[in-house]
Amino acid sequence: MKIITRTEFLELPSGTVFWKYTPHCFGDWCIKACGPSDGWKPDFLFTTLTGDISIADCHSAEEYCNRLDEARNGAVTFRANYDDCARDGLYDETQLFVVCDKTDIIRLMEKLALLI
Repeated sequence: MKIITRTEFLELPSGTVFWKYTPHCFGDWCIKACGPSDGWKPDFLFTTLTGDISIADCHSAEEYCNRLDEARNGAVTFRANYDDCARDGLYDETQLFVVCDKTDIIRLMEKLALLI
C-alpha cells in the first residue's frame, strides 16, 4: 500500500482499491469506479465496500431504511449491492489516499477465500 495525493489518485485507473486518508485515520474501503479519464473531470465515482453500503433491490431511501429495520429485528436478510456508485464531489486538493497494489488485493482475496 502507499499514500498518495489527490492529483496522483485521479490519474489511477478504474478498479483501484483505496481508502481516503487523514493522518493516522483511514476512511471507508472503496473501489474507484471512474475518474477524469472517463469524463469525470476533476471528480471521480466510487463504490464503497464499508460505510454506507447500498442494498440490492432497494429503490428508495424509505425502502432502504425499512429493510435495515426488518433485518435488525431478524425478519429478513439482505445483500449488499456492490454495483452502485457514488460521486465524491468534494474537490479537496489536500485529500490523501491509501491505495492497494496487486499484492495487497491478492492477500486479501486469499484471506477471504479461507472463510468460504
